[in-house]
Amino acid sequence: MARKAMMQHLAVNLDEKDQALHSLQELNKSLEERLAQRTLELERSETRMRSIFDSVGEGILILNARGYVMSMNPAAERMFAVQSRDTEGIHSALLLADVHTAALASLPSYEESKDSVFHLTSGITPVEYQGRGFNGREFPMELIVAVFQQGEEDFRVCVIRDITRRYAAHKSGMAE
Repeated sequence: MARKAMMQHLAVNLDEKDQALHSLQELNKSLEERLAQRTLELERSETRMRSIFDSVGEGILILNARGYVMSMNPAAERMFAVQSRDTEGIHSALLLADVHTAALASLPSYEESKDSVFHLTSGITPVEYQGRGFNGREFPMELIVAVFQQGEEDFRVCVIRDITRRYAAHKSGMAE
């Protein structure tokens, strides 16, 4: 009799374990489906954002808090005559004409967050500077800088517009 009770008890335990295992398998399947869906959504979002970043006409630089270039879009590559992969890790001051870097060099101390040309601007009003491409060409540019955080890190998004044509049109209008 004791043996029969023990066998029934083991059968109940096995059924409970089978049910628990089945529940865990269903839960795991559900989690995997949700993960696959979320991954697909993130990939689509990344593709959408990358398409915007790559196709916008203004140059976009992403800088870290110390002013080093993390990435740039194709429009910025054309403005500065350089491939993005060749600028990752260089300081943003190398993208400026000497008139700006000479002023920085004369400072008794340099603080990236307030002394850099690429510091936070009003966010809506462009500021004019002289840029310098890797080919040596200097050009007038408008710059808007905004800050964003990713985790604990601060980054700057710099939107740059080459205004060479505007300057040329202004000069030709003044010459007439």
